Amino acid sequence: MNRPRSHRHLLLAGGTVLTMDSDRSVIEGDVLVTDGRIAAVGAITDPPPATRLLDAAGCWILPGLVGAARPELSLLAGCGDDTTRLMEHHDEESLYWSGVVVAAEALRSGVTCLAVSSGEVALLRGLDDAGVRRIAARDHDPVPVGGNSGDWSTPAAGQFPWERMRTMVREGETPAAALASLTSVSGGERGGSDPGSVEPGRMGDLVVLADSGPAPASGDPHKDCVARGGRDSVRWVIVDGEIVFAGGRFPRLHPGELESEPGRQRAAMFRRAGSPGRSD
Repeated sequence: MNRPRSHRHLLLAGGTVLTMDSDRSVIEGDVLVTDGRIAAVGAITDPPPATRLLDAAGCWILPGLVGAARPELSLLAGCGDDTTRLMEHHDEESLYWSGVVVAAEALRSGVTCLAVSSGEVALLRGLDDAGVRRIAARDHDPVPVGGNSGDWSTPAAGQFPWERMRTMVREGETPAAALASLTSVSGGERGGSDPGSVEPGRMGDLVVLADSGPAPASGDPHKDCVARGGRDSVRWVIVDGEIVFAGGRFPRLHPGELESEPGRQRAAMFRRAGSPGRSD
């Protein structure tokens, strides 16, 4: 991914690392990311000069989640039967912001990689500018962000990946298997041949979660992460070694635009469709 880097080296220090490797290893320690790739996992006592440090004490560190979405629908949440008609009134700006808002909701939820089927250049540019990794959708892609519609408009949408994992556990999956199902892509394609795991050489796509959920701790890190993790516990999201979400902020996006532009674009779509009364 061609991104400008604000730093070569990023150290996530002092967390509980759910590696999601083949042994489902759990490591208490650090993760060093260099030039977009995981360079080391464990006790890192001598990081390279000019390393940016994130204090991950009391947090889980795991591979970023994977989801699928239809970003072209994101400005049309709640439009029901009018959705198909309104889709005909996208322009480049509305497509761009459709990509941005889906990417922002995905990142806020800990999703670092989205499978999308659209080939619209403006929409894909919106996804890229927000900082999410994207891959081409296929029939066997994982569950979407926000359900089948890719609805970004409510906090419940961002909880969808986590509720999906908790449902899998209630239906008999182990917590580790539930996590694995949303941290890897079938066929190992994450924009390259790279299954989701926290191991040296893997892509630096990571999510850091505060251990602060309402469920009581069990002592099993995988179980606790699934039970206690969620949209509100996401502290940092890293894609390709770059921080793209931090404590409610999106460093690659202008906060004022993110708050106002989706509504403006939605209203413009309604006006182009001749339905100004439905624009708010």
